[in-house]
Amino acid sequence: MSREKSSRVSALYILAGKGKPGRKTKAVEVVEGKGIPGDAHFEDARAPVSIAAADIEDWMAGQDTQGLCFERFKANLWIRIPQEELKRVGKGTQLTCGEAVLEITNGKGRCFPECARVKQGLPCLLREACWYAVCVSGGIIREGDLVEIRQKNNE
Repeated sequence: MSREKSSRVSALYILAGKGKPGRKTKAVEVVEGKGIPGDAHFEDARAPVSIAAADIEDWMAGQDTQGLCFERFKANLWIRIPQEELKRVGKGTQLTCGEAVLEITNGKGRCFPECARVKQGLPCLLREACWYAVCVSGGIIREGDLVEIRQKNNE
């Protein structure tokens, strides 16, 4: 059956497009088979919803060496998630957030060789705590909603 429900939605954004700031909101509708209406990736078949662990923002801000993606990365859904739960999230994981169910399709892409962190051999937590998902069951997600993390087979 399902596991712990100690993860929570900490922030929600509708992203208008590359280089444009996201619009913070208290709730979003997520449409099954699509994403968030008004978001630039609403109809992206592979990854209409971007998700990140909320601790990543604090981690990025505290780094002396800034990664290439630090300024570029934006997410629709920021989740406060315990460290031990991070390892359970990956391709195929389902997240029940409020009324919606999202399924992780993939994680953050490859690192760029021109990134200062790559050049210095430094780790980047963006690769471990950022994901892309499709909506398998639509509904409303609100800031503060509990997030249930489970595998497709209900583990």
